[in-house]
Amino acid sequence: YPRYEIFAVMADSSAEPIPPGRFMGNIPAQYFTHLADSRFGLIEPTYRTRWTNWFGKDRKWTAEERERTLDWLASRAEKAGHPDAVVIRVRRSIKTTDTRTGMETGSEVRYSYDIALHDR
Repeated sequence: YPRYEIFAVMADSSAEPIPPGRFMGNIPAQYFTHLADSRFGLIEPTYRTRWTNWFGKDRKWTAEERERTLDWLASRAEKAGHPDAVVIRVRRSIKTTDTRTGMETGSEVRYSYDIALHDR
């Protein structure tokens, strides 16, 4: 099963985990996975679905939109108790579990990326 994790990375490279629900604030936590997969809208999708073919539109983000997204990410880190974060790190892992025992049998990181929060 997939597991998403988010971390606030400080200037000294230490990283503190942030529960996705706390990071999202008043936005439903179940949206976190979709936002994380799209790097919070900072990248163009690498695949297209029927939904995006019908209703989506290709667009390029303006510098102002990118800056507003970075401001939002920085504010979410601050509200989650990490005002000194300089980077947001997101990691998606796949966990495997033994169905007989319920014990975790392995984990594989599928992707990890960092988003620098301005020049803080």
